[in-house]
Amino acid sequence: MMMPIKNKNRIRFKLVGVIMIAWTLIGVGNEVLHDFFLRAVQYSGFEQYEFATNILTQFIIIPIAALLGGSFIIFTKDSFRTIPFLTRILIEIILFIILVFILTIIGSFVYNYIYFDAADQPGIWLEVKETMFSYGMLYNIAFWTAIGSITVLVVQVIDFFGRERFYNTFTGKYYQPIVEERIFLFLDLKNSTGLAEQWGHQKWFSFINTFIKDIADTIINTQGEVYQYIGDEIVVSWPAAKGFKNNQALSCFFEIQKIVNKHADRYKEKFGIVPEFRASLHAGEVTAGEIGLYRKDIIFTGDVLNTAKRIQGYCDALEADFLVSGDTFLRMSHPENWKIYKESVLQLKGKSESIKVLIVLPDNNE
Repeated sequence: MMMPIKNKNRIRFKLVGVIMIAWTLIGVGNEVLHDFFLRAVQYSGFEQYEFATNILTQFIIIPIAALLGGSFIIFTKDSFRTIPFLTRILIEIILFIILVFILTIIGSFVYNYIYFDAADQPGIWLEVKETMFSYGMLYNIAFWTAIGSITVLVVQVIDFFGRERFYNTFTGKYYQPIVEERIFLFLDLKNSTGLAEQWGHQKWFSFINTFIKDIADTIINTQGEVYQYIGDEIVVSWPAAKGFKNNQALSCFFEIQKIVNKHADRYKEKFGIVPEFRASLHAGEVTAGEIGLYRKDIIFTGDVLNTAKRIQGYCDALEADFLVSGDTFLRMSHPENWKIYKESVLQLKGKSESIKVLIVLPDNNE
């Protein structure tokens, strides 16, 4: 079985890299505007200000600040999921103030070390000491705390919409409808109606929410993205090229099984049962585009979604937890790494042509 790429950390490092580039450009741009302002007002202390030295300092300090701040934002955001957003913002503002204060002092030392003769240690430390209680320190704290808070907000928005959906909305990829090929995984929890009736809606919500959180990393690691939550059903989607590569769409279901089995004891202790689910995988063309006026969304329409859903409906009849359409399976990059346990031909309601479906299992001898 081809194991899915550990995509989550790669995404995290990319986001940190984007933050480093963005913060560096913002910092340098801020200094250029600051230099322009000082020249315009003919600031009395301008003779002690050297633009080139200051820009060099920014290129040294800001990437370090962005690496530390960006890593904190990206790598700790999962730990803050149980904390209200405003509380998280307040905590991070305090931490940003401390970080900016420390790095402004370091930046002052670097600047003055370059500006003054390195042997003039008293002069360097005197300038650093003055920086600690200067207008520049207050400005840096206010400016970079605002930039950090905006960064946190943008990251939260990306998480809310989903990375791919946010990027596609931002770039306008689906502003005009386009035809593309995608893979869909329909995953449905078993006995959901009975459990919801037995437990009540609050416990049922806690159960399904725990399940969704547990499998989130697996979906990311296989380069999938949640398309929809429909009650007790989760629809995951991949662009065809990503999903077929390294069998990622096919691997996703089995990796989810592993995660659920890993946390089986926790589920039994908290809920008395372990989640059981059935799923189907199917690929085909869809029309993708933005829809809505006051609340926009990106939707996919096409027969592939109806077919995938109907295939899933045959899981119980075929005594299968997971069904894959035959054509979709054959297009995987390494179908030889899987064993076909059973083949069936289905005549789906409303379809003129029959469709082959497979029960497949990982080849443990790979």
